[in-house]
Amino acid sequence: IAPDQSDATKLLNQDVLVQNGSPYIIRPTHTPTIVLRHGHSMLNFILSDVNSAQITSVDVVAGGITYQPYPVAGRPSPEYMVILPVGTANPVVRVTTAAGARYQEAIRIPSTTTAINTCYCVKLIGVELVLSSVTVID
Repeated sequence: IAPDQSDATKLLNQDVLVQNGSPYIIRPTHTPTIVLRHGHSMLNFILSDVNSAQITSVDVVAGGITYQPYPVAGRPSPEYMVILPVGTANPVVRVTTAAGARYQEAIRIPSTTTAINTCYCVKLIGVELVLSSVTVID
């Protein structure tokens, strides 16, 4: 997985689909249904109650690698996506502001929820970065 996922093309190049189950046998009178799943996990997080113009950098550190997430455009609060290897434990979101303040928050992800559609909402409060409740989204 490439660490730089800062634009749509770079992000989508990390999104690998793999087949579930064993290979299908194609028969002339049968149209098979092939079930695919994502080969990696996507971390989606939102920075709320912050002036997005004040954010100078956002990155995610996981497994000793620093990832540059994709900033989702057109959202009222800054939202980011990054694709990580399945089974990644406790990625750390780091935010730096124009005033030089640095925030970081470890996101504790139980291994059973990896690769499930879950959005983590991260809130900047004063000099703290707070992980709010986890919201499951479709």
